[in-house]
Amino acid sequence: MVQSFTISSPTIELFGMMYCVVKMSETPKRIERALRLTTTCLKMNPANYTTWHFRRSCLAAITAEQRIAARITEQKDAKLLESLGFDGTTSENSGANTTNTNANTIPKLLVKYDAKLVETDLEMAANLGGPNPKNYQVWYHRRALMEPFLQSLSTETYILPHDLTRATTLINSELGYIQSVLTVDAKNYHAWSNRQWLLRTASQLFQS
Repeated sequence: MVQSFTISSPTIELFGMMYCVVKMSETPKRIERALRLTTTCLKMNPANYTTWHFRRSCLAAITAEQRIAARITEQKDAKLLESLGFDGTTSENSGANTTNTNANTIPKLLVKYDAKLVETDLEMAANLGGPNPKNYQVWYHRRALMEPFLQSLSTETYILPHDLTRATTLINSELGYIQSVLTVDAKNYHAWSNRQWLLRTASQLFQS
């Protein structure tokens, strides 16, 4: 017997809007508005893979925009110092074109997500998951947010103190979250899996 179910018109309309945005561009001009749209969609259906994936694309684009803005500010400061008689060269890429921020270039500039964005999104994912999250997409999103930053540090010869502090805080916070989930349900497979990955990553990081 096949059981049918009804999807409300607002839900259909909202997800229709999101899929239209996804098809238009991976990094739409109104990135923050698109990010808010994914939040609303995920509240309706936190298991939708496409929405989570598109949300990470938005976070990547926002991070890249922030870095471009910081680089432009750096170049302006360098020019000011040069006009005052100081050496204005600040990096090997100081002569690069940093204003080209179209949809093709933004994702390529991303190395790791902005720290504040990660913190906010981890909290959002926890709220969507509830006290006993068993939704794979929620756990995958949490790992996808942390992994680029932690893996980038594990390959560094020397880790800056503020990066090490951030990594320690991030790992301890996530372990605390996982512990709270396992307290509710000690058989939560996704929580144990994420814990194993996190401890393995932390071990490699601090051994290096």
